[in-house]
Amino acid sequence: MKKSRLALVILCIAILTVCLGAAACSPTYFTLTYSAGEGGSITGDNIQQVKEGESGTAVTVKPNAGYVFTGWSDGVTTAERTDTAVTADINVTAQFRALNSFTLQYSAGEGGNISGNTAQQLKEGEVGTAVTAQPLPGFVFTGWSDGVTSPERTDSSATAVTALFEKNPDCDHLALSENIVCPSCGMLCEQNTGSEILMWTGNENDPIIAESYSTSADFLGVGVTAASHVYISSAVTDIVSMPYGLQEVIFQPGSNLKNIGANAFSGRPLKRITLPEGVLTIGDGAFSSTQLTSTHIPSSVTSLGKRTFDSCELLEEVTFADDCKITLLDSCFWECANLKHFTIPDSVTELDATFMHSGITEIYFPESIISMDASSPVIAYCENLERVTFAEDFKITTLPNAFFLGCTSLKSVELPASVTAFGDGIISFAYCRNLTSVTVHEDNPVFYSESNCIIERTSKTVICGAACSAIPSDIAAIKDYAFTFVATLESIDIPDSVTSIGEYAFSTCVDLASVTLGNSVTSIGDSVFENCYKLESIVIPASVTDMGRNVFVGCHNLTIYCEAESRPAGWSENWNSSGCLVVWGYKG
Repeated sequence: MKKSRLALVILCIAILTVCLGAAACSPTYFTLTYSAGEGGSITGDNIQQVKEGESGTAVTVKPNAGYVFTGWSDGVTTAERTDTAVTADINVTAQFRALNSFTLQYSAGEGGNISGNTAQQLKEGEVGTAVTAQPLPGFVFTGWSDGVTSPERTDSSATAVTALFEKNPDCDHLALSENIVCPSCGMLCEQNTGSEILMWTGNENDPIIAESYSTSADFLGVGVTAASHVYISSAVTDIVSMPYGLQEVIFQPGSNLKNIGANAFSGRPLKRITLPEGVLTIGDGAFSSTQLTSTHIPSSVTSLGKRTFDSCELLEEVTFADDCKITLLDSCFWECANLKHFTIPDSVTELDATFMHSGITEIYFPESIISMDASSPVIAYCENLERVTFAEDFKITTLPNAFFLGCTSLKSVELPASVTAFGDGIISFAYCRNLTSVTVHEDNPVFYSESNCIIERTSKTVICGAACSAIPSDIAAIKDYAFTFVATLESIDIPDSVTSIGEYAFSTCVDLASVTLGNSVTSIGDSVFENCYKLESIVIPASVTDMGRNVFVGCHNLTIYCEAESRPAGWSENWNSSGCLVVWGYKG
């Protein structure tokens, strides 16, 4: 009996020893939790189970645009972290703050100009673009008001400074009639007799003077063609033409310039010009095809000619004085490919092909606009344009034809309440490949939207649609040109409610491969399916009694199945001018 008890005790001790050993060998795990505060995110595994004494995997902080990482809540400052030799749970948050913004403001004192952007708005960490102080003839640069001595400067913190200039004492004794270049400034300068240089052109090694220009500057008219720099005195009131090689223009303080003639600077490699206050008119094409990157229109300007900045491919910024007086912008910024942003001044009442082929990405039409040329779409072929908005009190009632033509990046459109008519011709969203939403303001008395179609209320007629459109089941008609050039439209079902399809309604829908015509269609207009290259078959119901000319021209792979036994009397003799295969008496 004692032996049995002893054996039992030994067995219990053995079992206890095994259990304690197993417990001692079981590993301990800790949880690593990483989270991001407002303004950023974390890449990597943000919740990790790590065995005691081992290391987690790396996680990295990624600030959102406009934010900067300030550190982790436990004091770690590196954006990437890997916690090692873990002995406890870790729960930390990545912290961010919004970047501060600041302004760089540069001004020029008497006797000089500044080239470059003189008013720059930046965010913390950004560096401004360079500006350069430039003395006028007879002056020298003496430094900036904050002590910086180099003419060119680039700043990365809030700055408001003035470039300082002084009269060059070595210039006054030079005689104008001797055509001498000042050894100090390299320019022809005023003489002490009070005579005034009206123009200085060329460079320091090849000066040209032209007293005879009087108040009208016409360089080409007197044979000056190659000068790269021009200094225009305060006596000049009109600019007629400038040298072909012109890169920069400087105006004497107190300029009396009033008019810049048509094409005066056109085609010149002009990089810098600051238009003086007092200019009244700028002629047609005055700065077209120049190399300007920015320009400011003074408040004195009352008129910009047609295509003023046409084909200025480097132009990125255009600003207007707060009290702008310009009322018409007529094709002014045609083909300005780098002009991304533009604010239409409140003074402008009329637009005519203003931004065609430009690089703008968004545009807002203010309530001041009361006229748009019906045949010249304002924003056609703006391939980068993503957003178009209209003022709540927008006043235009007739939208020009092809208004959105070729806006391939446009994603959504809302027709304003005021628009109750469209111009003649192509009125569709032609080539708007990325358009996914077409709506009409709820207060519009004439049109409404459904299934991404614009529909006339009283007649139940589809006026225009896009690649994302479907024809609602209660529609009575499809208007002429409704889907013309909607290149990415792939299929369309015409419901039984539709009785007529207007001419060119689906012309050149080059991806259109499937068309179903409802059994109530009686009339199909001229060239409705012209150049629908991918269309291979279509059934013409017996209800169709009228068919226009050239309905399927260019549809070379098409077979037409007609429920009629032969060509009805109301069909044009040229309805099938491309000679597509026709099957008469089709029964389905």
